[in-house]
Amino acid sequence: MDSLSGLFFILSVINCAQSSFMCPSSTLPSLGILRGVSVYKNNDIYRLSIDTLPSSNFSVISSGRGKLATSDSVQCPLTSCMFELATNQRNTDNIILHQNNFLNGIAPAGYNKLSVSTPMYCVQVMGDCGADVPIYRYTRPIGTTGSSYYAYSLDSSAEYAGFTREALPICFAWSTSPSYSNCGDGINPARLSTLSTYVNSLTGPNRDHFTTAASPATINNSTLTGYTKSTDLGLIATGQSLASDTLRCSCLIKVIQMLDYQSGFGGTNGAPGLFGRIDHKLIRENSETNGLGEQYVATGEVLYCVFERGTCGATVPINKWYNPFDIDTLYTLPGDPAPSLARSDGTLCYIWPSNYTLPQICQPAPTVTNGFVTYAQAGSSPSFLQGTVATLTCTSGYSLNGESTLTCGAGVWFPTTFGTCIEGTITYRWQ
Repeated sequence: MDSLSGLFFILSVINCAQSSFMCPSSTLPSLGILRGVSVYKNNDIYRLSIDTLPSSNFSVISSGRGKLATSDSVQCPLTSCMFELATNQRNTDNIILHQNNFLNGIAPAGYNKLSVSTPMYCVQVMGDCGADVPIYRYTRPIGTTGSSYYAYSLDSSAEYAGFTREALPICFAWSTSPSYSNCGDGINPARLSTLSTYVNSLTGPNRDHFTTAASPATINNSTLTGYTKSTDLGLIATGQSLASDTLRCSCLIKVIQMLDYQSGFGGTNGAPGLFGRIDHKLIRENSETNGLGEQYVATGEVLYCVFERGTCGATVPINKWYNPFDIDTLYTLPGDPAPSLARSDGTLCYIWPSNYTLPQICQPAPTVTNGFVTYAQAGSSPSFLQGTVATLTCTSGYSLNGESTLTCGAGVWFPTTFGTCIEGTITYRWQ
């Protein structure tokens, strides 16, 4: 173990002894900020991430075992209950060290803290804020240098050749139990609009890919001109679910449209000059700040999507890229070629396919005199989705004659009716 990382390990033990007194609550973070974490590997480099890392560099070796928070949630119940699980990269060999950077977030000597698309937060003590999945770190010495390779796992039985698991977890994540996935089984299509990409006719830093759900008639105005549609990506929510919706999605995350428009020297609206730039980008709320030379401001367009594939029927990942030469943010779908000279910024979120339709729902099953009906729900919605099973039970003193179960399929029950509840006991005779 590196000497400084050993110091951080000791500090984490001390912190572990104190934080349970500060954070005794089991109040869970809001569902919208929990996101599945995966373990990635690239040769001797192991890394945790809740963003999708480029497959050309990393491969997933473990996923689906836990979730990390994407912000320091005040619901947990104090902001001090969580800490950021930093991603530090060693300068000499790019080895990743995940830990709590106690000293104002400063990486240990010899490391740089990487700027990740989505930060990761966890808790120090099992049970705080409902966290129940330990995250383990493994070490393997590098000769006599005093340095180590690091590996990670959310599975206590995992083994890596030549690695030794540290005595204590580095922190605790949240389980992937159904209580964390009860986001809803769909979303009202009336909340969805087509997400499209438009491209202007300019070059260099003024070239701009504008991904938006805005009406095509409003794309070109006094400031933005020369945009033509390039592609449709899918459907994205333009508003939250309403209480009146048959199916509601409770895990929508907010995405903000940002614009950096700098007219430069000698430039005008619609025609930037020297050192001018135009770039639209979508960001998850509170996830990015302006860097050197950037002047992004919110345009007012607010959209909603989900963090994980399959949540509320969203299955289409939107992959985010940035071209530093053209100062251009782009978005692609799986199978699209990687944009030239662009850096991958992982998956922004998941949206709905263009052919998305609301899951079909059955009405309540028919009632039967002297009997009552119970339901085994399919999905997490209280509505009767396809696959829901209705079971008839006769009251005391009555016996069932006929069908006892109905199954919802394509919006209708099959069979269509239950049997009947007949007074007394039915005797069947076989000859």
